[in-house]
Amino acid sequence: MSGRDVEDFPQVAQYLSTTRGELFLRRAFYRGLYNSLFERLGNLVPEDMRGYDDDTLMQKLNYLLSVVGAKMRKSDPKDPHALLASHRLPVYITADPSNLLCDALTETGAVPRTRLLRWNTVASYRDMHLIEQASVPASKTPSADEPIIVKLFGDLDEPGSLVLTEDNYFEYLAKASSAHDAMPPSVRCRVIDSPLLFAGFQPDAWEFRVLLRSLLQMEGRDLLLKHNHFSVQMDPNSILDPGSARRYIDQYLNSKVKLQMYWGDVQAFVNELDARVNVKEHP
Repeated sequence: MSGRDVEDFPQVAQYLSTTRGELFLRRAFYRGLYNSLFERLGNLVPEDMRGYDDDTLMQKLNYLLSVVGAKMRKSDPKDPHALLASHRLPVYITADPSNLLCDALTETGAVPRTRLLRWNTVASYRDMHLIEQASVPASKTPSADEPIIVKLFGDLDEPGSLVLTEDNYFEYLAKASSAHDAMPPSVRCRVIDSPLLFAGFQPDAWEFRVLLRSLLQMEGRDLLLKHNHFSVQMDPNSILDPGSARRYIDQYLNSKVKLQMYWGDVQAFVNELDARVNVKEHP
């Protein structure tokens, strides 16, 4: 593999899945998240949640992230999840398989319902389980008080639902664009006929490319063109030629759908968004 390829996560995941097996890949994925958490926020990890073996880690990592996330939101009122949750939107669609956004919404007094995009059998069963567990009926229209969170690429509480390898992404794209039951109907209607905000995606990331492509292949996709959409992308300082890259990405995305760009990181964006909303609500 070339130097660039070894940083392409789905390609590396495909290699590990093929040569070492699915179980090895998923254990390595959870261990990698766990190690990264310790490197960045080890001081927030409780003593009784340290030193997990691989099997325990796959069962409890999601809960551990929730514990650490709660501490972060408590210490930082500008935490991106907290700020996005404070706007109390009826529908949130996230590429994050953790419960951080759900936890942040719950702290605002909302009663969020988590759903999965049913890209494979495991994700379908997990989604049905989430429907059965929810205190709000699945048929109820999403609202500010009872929002729906759709986890696009799986749930950490069910390793088999995660989209990791290249093959997974191809299967996901085929399912998301063709199956009517892949996404809750109330969410699908809003997605194709509402202004959309994409926050935190790299323009060349598989998650963003697959998500954009699946939207463009949805039934009723022409409705997307009625609205202006907004995307928060990478910091231009991380690109060798920011001017050329920005012109190219702007032109490409505008040729597909009316998508306006914000060049900066998510923290800068949510801070500015919060400031503008507050000025509008409290002139």
